[in-house]
Amino acid sequence: LQNLAAIISADVQCERMDEILSHKVQNGTTEMNNNGFDIKFENVGFSYDTNNEVLSDVSFIAKQGEVTAIIGPSGGGKTTVTLGLMKALKNRGYDVQGYKVGPDYIDSGFHTEITGNVSRNLDLHLMGEDGVKASFSRGKGDLAVVEGVMGLYDGKGLTEECSTYSISKVLNNAPIILVITPKAQSITLCAEINGIKNFKDANISGVILNCISESYYNLL
Repeated sequence: LQNLAAIISADVQCERMDEILSHKVQNGTTEMNNNGFDIKFENVGFSYDTNNEVLSDVSFIAKQGEVTAIIGPSGGGKTTVTLGLMKALKNRGYDVQGYKVGPDYIDSGFHTEITGNVSRNLDLHLMGEDGVKASFSRGKGDLAVVEGVMGLYDGKGLTEECSTYSISKVLNNAPIILVITPKAQSITLCAEINGIKNFKDANISGVILNCISESYYNLL
């Protein structure tokens, strides 16, 4: 049964990747900052169709030499958001390099399929700090997008060691975008985000709320 579940899960994920690759519905704008080579994203969106958005009104600045790490709890939509962002950037003419925190090879394969560049793993437990920096430096492209693993601070045992947070610190305090799927809460979500932000000195630069309706978004 476990093998059958794994096959079904892989088949569903492949179908999702095929959908992302075959659809080009876009909205939003992207512009180059006049100062250096920073890239400013304003109201960027990605959707399978006009009624099924993956990204909506995402705005942030990718500064020259910086990395953006996308993190959230397992099952929270990190991979879907990561692939949508990569595809949106590719459709705008950028050469994107994908990375995955940890030894995961499935998500890395999705990155490679979307970007056309072989995705690289960043694993502090297996590679050490020097190995992570070496793996990162071997990437190529205009922009680097790192997909985190589990929750932001979830690492080795009950510590943040080897977590996505640790990878961010190793990569010159790379900015982090949280992906959160809020359920049956309103103002408590603010406390949750505030707790994640202040637990450590994480460089959280943005939050994406996943799987919520327009009315719920407006309420929040």
